[in-house]
Amino acid sequence: MEERLELQKKYFESGIESLDEKEILCLILSLSSADFHDAADRLINEYGSLKIIEDADSHLLIKRTGLDVRSAVLLKMIPEISRLYSIKGKKIVSLRSSGTAAEYFSDFFIGCRDEQLAAVCTDKKLNIISSAVISCGSAASVKSSCSKIVSFALDSGADCMIIAHNHPNGRAVPSPGDYASTEMLSSALKRLGIALLDHIIIDTDGTVSMRSLPSPLSLGGENSFGYRTDQTV
Repeated sequence: MEERLELQKKYFESGIESLDEKEILCLILSLSSADFHDAADRLINEYGSLKIIEDADSHLLIKRTGLDVRSAVLLKMIPEISRLYSIKGKKIVSLRSSGTAAEYFSDFFIGCRDEQLAAVCTDKKLNIISSAVISCGSAASVKSSCSKIVSFALDSGADCMIIAHNHPNGRAVPSPGDYASTEMLSSALKRLGIALLDHIIIDTDGTVSMRSLPSPLSLGGENSFGYRTDQTV
């Protein structure tokens, strides 16, 4: 109890920057576990850092360290809350270039250890109508999510769409599968009168706009609605 109160006092008086990683972990776990100090030791010994712990699969956290479910949920919520507030905090209301699209999508993948696919729908003036994470998992792909993306576009009343996915363990370079599935989705949306303007790929170090690459992709068809690709994204 005394250590919990000391950590809370230090946090309230001096902020999160005054705590080291072990203390931050202890403070978080003290909200959900009586043996928070021992639990923090087990997690640090197993994973080495708070960042790796937050990125770890919740089931493995429980299995490998004996962490209780409440504590695992609390730890996994931290990057999710950060992602949510980062997205809502941005004032981007329209996507008229690949650079703006990359900036908008970047926060969707904060804390993601697996691939995720996100999409944003716009009107003809490229004003944002809606956005969502469409699929996630170790093998998330545009191909397996094509029907979900099309349904999302129709439900949103979209004129245009931009999609993005992350490469958490690799470079932001499109694979042959990325090209094939993007073309398939573009064709499906085009038949419904919806333009797929771009596919952004994001890794930890940078982003790539597939529209800007030399490829046979027919993104947007004949009408790009004023959407442009930046020299560097």
